[in-house]
Amino acid sequence: MQRILAVLAGCVLALAVGVGSAFAGSGGSLPGLTQDQSATNTIDQSATAQAGSLNLAPNIAVLNGGNTEQSSGSAAGAVAGNANGSSQSNDQSQQAGGGSGSADQGQSASNSVDQDASAKAVSVNASPNVAVLNFGKTDQSSGSVAGAAAGNSNVSSQSNDQSQQASTGHGSKGDRCPSKSDEQGSAQDQSASNSIDQDARAKAVSVNASPNVAVGNFGKTEQSSGSFAGAAAGNRNWSDQSNTQSETVSSHDTTDGGGSYDKKDGKDEGTTQDQSASNSIDQDARAKAWSLNASPNVAFLNFGKTEQSSGSSAGAWASNRNGSDQSNVQSQDGHSYDSTQTQCASNSIDQDANAKAESFNLSPNVAFLNFGKTEQSSSSEAGAVAGNWSHSGQSNTQSQTT
Repeated sequence: MQRILAVLAGCVLALAVGVGSAFAGSGGSLPGLTQDQSATNTIDQSATAQAGSLNLAPNIAVLNGGNTEQSSGSAAGAVAGNANGSSQSNDQSQQAGGGSGSADQGQSASNSVDQDASAKAVSVNASPNVAVLNFGKTDQSSGSVAGAAAGNSNVSSQSNDQSQQASTGHGSKGDRCPSKSDEQGSAQDQSASNSIDQDARAKAVSVNASPNVAVGNFGKTEQSSGSFAGAAAGNRNWSDQSNTQSETVSSHDTTDGGGSYDKKDGKDEGTTQDQSASNSIDQDARAKAWSLNASPNVAFLNFGKTEQSSGSSAGAWASNRNGSDQSNVQSQDGHSYDSTQTQCASNSIDQDANAKAESFNLSPNVAFLNFGKTEQSSSSEAGAVAGNWSHSGQSNTQSQTT
């Protein structure tokens, strides 16, 4: 038993001596510190709306005693929209001190928003109004209405903070001088991107092909036909991006016991700081309205006042509105032999608004052999508005103390 204990004791002692030799031979070298952060925020929205209306039901009135009122119509409306509110905050901090290691810090953040809204409305009225040999006032009206609206709204914010504190140094005992292998340094990289892509499309089509016919009626005759189409497409964006990068590095070298250190022979300690920020806004709004009135008004052999009106109108509105701010701050305070600071910032705004309105009135007013006053009116109107509005601010600050 005693021999076994003696052998075990010898093994433990040998292990202890070996371990001690290993630690003693390390020279106090510390490994490097590396910190990486990657964050991604992606929003993808799509909204589609479609509406269709068709009226094929005629109104016919014959040999009625009293007032006759007839109306036919068709209406279609479509609305599509996307709304987004997103916030992204990324904080990264690192503290490293002592030894002959390196301190590296990397941060990458991206915010991507993709919105697509599409609305389409189609209305067709092909329902005629017919009144024959009625005793009394005759009112006839036919119409078609189509409206489409598409819109995107985005409010997003991105905040990226990166800070690093590194303290590096060489310590030598006796006649030992640091070698080129005792390399120290700190590197800080930050990359941030903010991308907004908005697409809004609205289309409205209205067709009125419903004639009004009044024959041999006793009394006042009123006839009206019309078509209207309206489309609106719009994008709204408000985005904010803030990027802050700070680095503080202190470097010191000491000697003890007659040793000396030559900075040129040893590691040329350096601090490197890179910052890249991009803000990209792409907005596209397209609105199209098309109106056709092909509904004739026909009145003959009526006894009384005759009033006829026909019209067509179309309106389109497309707009983009953007407000974006980008702030980039980079500061470096390094007591090292070589300090490098690089900052790259880009701000890109692309807006496209297209509005188109077309109106066609092919509806004749026909009145003959009527007994009484005759009034006729015909009109066609089209209006289109397209606009872009952008307020963009970019602030870039870079400071360095060595």
